[in-house]
Amino acid sequence: MAILSPPGFAQEQEEESILIESTITGDVDPSQAVTVEDLKIPVDQLELLVKPLSLEELQTEAAAWFLLLKDKAVEISTTEIAIKRENQIIKEGEEADEAVNKAREELAKAESALNETTSGTPEY
Repeated sequence: MAILSPPGFAQEQEEESILIESTITGDVDPSQAVTVEDLKIPVDQLELLVKPLSLEELQTEAAAWFLLLKDKAVEISTTEIAIKRENQIIKEGEEADEAVNKAREELAKAESALNETTSGTPEY
């Protein structure tokens, strides 16, 4: 059993990407694809739809599915970035709240110490 390290896995993904891109040749118009009309189509039904297609038609279908996949990956990445930014804002807000609470505690201690001293003494 082979275990892929992260660099090996990244290389494998890169090879798959090159393979996908190299199989789509010529002037392919993904908007002509028919199998992407129902994105929830079961795989077995999709297999039946693509059986009679020519190589050129298959390339069109593959290009359309690839674009859908790419768009979804961009959408997910954008959402993850937004979540990270929101989490950072929340963290900064919590840190600011902690700083305000600490300052209030220090102020209360200082006021308490001031109230315990007598007017005219060096501590006052």
